[in-house]
Amino acid sequence: MHLMALRADPREAALACQVLHAALMVLAAAAIADAATPEDGGNARPIAMLALLATPWTTVTGSLAYSESGVLLGMGVAMRACDIRGGWRAGIAAGLGLATMVGAKASSAPLAVPAVLAWSMARSPHARDPRWWASVACVGSVSLFPWLLRNAVAMDAPAFPLLAGTLGRGWWTEPQAARWDAEIG
Repeated sequence: MHLMALRADPREAALACQVLHAALMVLAAAAIADAATPEDGGNARPIAMLALLATPWTTVTGSLAYSESGVLLGMGVAMRACDIRGGWRAGIAAGLGLATMVGAKASSAPLAVPAVLAWSMARSPHARDPRWWASVACVGSVSLFPWLLRNAVAMDAPAFPLLAGTLGRGWWTEPQAARWDAEIG
């Protein structure tokens, strides 16, 4: 929408958003492929990249001006950060990846974040290091703070629409918040 305000031609602005999203989707596929290690097998990286790009949902949303590429790019960065030997510094990258996921699409918090955390528990050399987990949590929280603050000010619900029944339902009615919490939250 911001591009449409800056450009005279809305079609040109929409095309720019689609090209950006498609490029981010390719970067996401590369990041997820890079999370595969030689121990996963010699062809693990190209298979991971092709599997992601060939998934029907990715194929459909990959060229749309949509939020899925941010989720997948953040996922790839966070997954790759789990294998980096760098202690709490690797946690910074993982925290930024998780914040990118949630910032791009709030509903990825209950869906994709647990998958990345399970990946880190299974594969990360940092899984038992509390400094790594603290850096993930701190960087992720600080990165998401502007979004949470804006939501709190604009609609009295910091994580809207997540936890709408608990933290505030914003402009939703009681039945809408209850339905969301029953299905997603």
